[in-house]
Parts: sequence; structure tokens; C-alpha cells
Amino acid sequence: MAIEDLRAATADWLDGGPDDRARTGPDRIGACAEALAVLVPRLEAMGYPVPDMVVPCRSADEVAATLAEAGGPVPPALVEVWRRIGQISLVDLDGFRHMAYWEQRLGDEAKVWACDGVVVEGACDDEGWLGYVEDHVLMLAEEGEEVAFPISPDNLHKDQTSGGGPYELVPDAADPWLASLREFGWAGPTRPSSAPEGSAPDLVSYLRTAVLECGGFPGLLGIAAFEPVRLELTDGLPVF
Repeated sequence: MAIEDLRAATADWLDGGPDDRARTGPDRIGACAEALAVLVPRLEAMGYPVPDMVVPCRSADEVAATLAEAGGPVPPALVEVWRRIGQISLVDLDGFRHMAYWEQRLGDEAKVWACDGVVVEGACDDEGWLGYVEDHVLMLAEEGEEVAFPISPDNLHKDQTSGGGPYELVPDAADPWLASLREFGWAGPTRPSSAPEGSAPDLVSYLRTAVLECGGFPGLLGIAAFEPVRLELTDGLPVF
């Protein structure tokens, strides 16, 4: 995949206005779903040990309404991910089997860099998850902080290491589709070329770069042994 195409897609997305993003955003998330529908089987064919990497969400609108009562409107990009894709988890947050896989495949460098596999939590039929998000949103409101919706453990917690707070999506009332990630950073040895400036991308830009450029694992970008794997994973994926 030509990196120029990804950069152009990022520029096209960010250079438009709020109405442009509201109009094209759902289709971009739909294309992301198509990309994951190709990427996940490729990972499975490689023997990657994480089952149920994409789990359909059957109650996205109901969950969004519940969370809106707790803290305000949920960013539309997140709701659209729940609706069109569901929950995404390219790491094994129960048994952490992905760690041994990458160490075996990539060598010692995989022990240094957390893979930071894409996770967008949205277990919409899990009352425990929903209660956690509600409590998190209410806690922020009580502490006088801007409301944010947690979507993922940070890169270290994904690899069973103590780290910081979760990646959170902070709403943007003026431009809802540009709700930005907080507590996030491109953690690999090489910064992705298609990433927007700074360390607070919107969700569409994050998914574009993490999936289409990094093969789902931005923490591994720049590791020499990962490069042929990355190229195999990203080959021909639809650009969004």
C-alpha cells in the first residue's frame, strides 16, 4: 500500500469541515470494517493467538443513549465503530498470549516495544463494561474534568505491564467527528508516516494509521523483523 495514499486520505479527512466529516465519516468506518475483515483472517492464518478479535455489537444506539445520560453525547465515530464493526481487540487481554507470539516471531525487540495492538472496547451486551464506562464518565464530571470515554487500555497494560490511564476519546462539540484521543502516543520505535501531527488523533485518523499503515500494531512499526509481516498484513487493504 502506498504511504502517499494514506497521507492523502488523512489530509482529505482533516482538511474538510465538520459537515464533510459528518457526511463521509460513516462510510469511512464502513471501509475500516472491510479492512479488518481482511486483516483479521490474515492474522489468523499466521497463527496469531487471539480469538474473537472483532465482536459484533448489537446495541450500539442503546449504549450510546445510556452513556449520553451519564456524560453527554458519545462521539459519533465511536458509535459508528460499535454499529458497523463492534468491539475490536487485536491483543489477548485475558491470557496475553500475543506477547509470546511476537517474541518468538520478532525476537528480542518485541520484548522492548509494546505491540499496542488496536483495541476499541464496545462490549455493548456486557453490563460490567457499560457500568465501568458510566462510572469513569461520572468520576471525571465529579472531579471537574472534561468528559471522556475510555476505549482501550494503554500500550503497557495491553502487555500486562503497569502503565498509565486508558486511552480516552474526548468529545468535540464544534466538530463531533474530530473527538480526539487522550492519554495516547505513538509508542513504537518509528512514528507512522500517515499519522496527523501531535499525539491526539481523532478516531478515524487513528484507525486509518494503526490498521492500514501499521497492520494493527503501531507499537511494532520500525522493528526490522516486523516489516515483512506488516507488508503482508496491509497489502491491498481498502483506504479510508
